[in-house]
Amino acid sequence: MPKLSGEQRKKLRLGILSAYPSIPKLKMMVADELNRNLDAIAGGSNLQEVVFYLINAAEAEGWLKDLIRAAIESNPGNSDLFKSYYKRKRYYLFINT
Repeated sequence: MPKLSGEQRKKLRLGILSAYPSIPKLKMMVADELNRNLDAIAGGSNLQEVVFYLINAAEAEGWLKDLIRAAIESNPGNSDLFKSYYKRKRYYLFINT
C-alpha cells in the first residue's frame, strides 16, 4: 500500500478517533481484529497521540491496510465517517469525501 499523504493520514486519524472514542475501545479493536497489543505499539498520554503513533507503526511495519480494514469492518455502524471500497486487491480509504 502506498504511503499516506498528510491529508489521508489526518482523515484516517480523525476517523479512528471518531469510531473509537476511548483508549479501551481502541485497545479492544486492535487486540480482537489485529491480534496486537496497543500498549506495545503506541504509547502516548492521550487518545490523539496513541492513534497518531498507531498509524505510524502500521505504516512503518507494513500493516496499514490491515488497520484500515479492521477499523472499518469492526465498526460498520460508523458508515457516515468511513467509506471504503476494494479495488485491485488493495483498500483505498476515503473518509468524509
